[in-house]
Amino acid sequence: MSEPPAATPGPLQPPVEGALPPAEGPLPPELKPSHGCLIFIVAVGAMLLLAVVATLVMLGSAMSGDERSALRGPDALLALASEPSLIIVSTVAGQLGLLLVVLLVPAATRVPATEALGWRPIRPGVLLLAGVGCLAFSLLGDAAVAGLQALGLQAPSSLARILAALSALSLPARVAIAVGAALLPACCEELLFRGVLLTAWLPRWGPRAAILVTSLLFGLIHFDGVQSVSATIMGLYLGLLRYRSGSVWPCVAAHAANNAVAGLVLFGGGEVGLEQSLGLPSLVGGLLGLLALRGVRRPAE
Repeated sequence: MSEPPAATPGPLQPPVEGALPPAEGPLPPELKPSHGCLIFIVAVGAMLLLAVVATLVMLGSAMSGDERSALRGPDALLALASEPSLIIVSTVAGQLGLLLVVLLVPAATRVPATEALGWRPIRPGVLLLAGVGCLAFSLLGDAAVAGLQALGLQAPSSLARILAALSALSLPARVAIAVGAALLPACCEELLFRGVLLTAWLPRWGPRAAILVTSLLFGLIHFDGVQSVSATIMGLYLGLLRYRSGSVWPCVAAHAANNAVAGLVLFGGGEVGLEQSLGLPSLVGGLLGLLALRGVRRPAE
């Protein structure tokens, strides 16, 4: 009995329009919204833990047993916790806690650091424009704070004590503190909020929700009603920078510039008049920077 002839292959069929291409392997890892929520909780926990530990270590090394036993009652502890040196040490320790968690994200999630942290290269001109453009939003935040203070919500007394203590320092010491206050929070906080969190939330939530949520959380971790309002407003600008540029570095530059303007108060011995004298130049420069940033195109994903 003869075998049937083998079927000859027909002509190749054209691909069906709209059909998905064949999978070429496993999808690359990515940050999901749930990752962002978990990372935020862990980062804030690390920040608070290291801040408390640093405060306790400093108190233990600077005070004798009799002095520690004399600290009884919430009023005494609150007065001690508002000492400028303790606030500076606990703030630095908290920022390092944020940075530690952020730097562990690429290894924990297997997402490349350039994607997880958003530190893609950017043109130097964009960094300059970002720093100048933040001045307008900084003034907007100051106006909001002034409105709250007019309604009776005042800044904590610890801020005045810090400025008074810093004004007694030498000029080199004030310069070192101002530079550190400008750069350390800018790097640590931006890598978390505009780096990791926006990377996790932008694709699923969209720019409006992701930028709004990160801005509110950014204001929340400042733990102060007056400063939190100003930080939330600045967070909106920083989120837009990250979305438009596709990189976290313009956000770092803008954040550092905003902190540097506030740090100029230190060179005036804590006088607020110096900051107020920068109002008109800051407004003009900030508006010009914002106009120039409109030409920055969002990179293709």
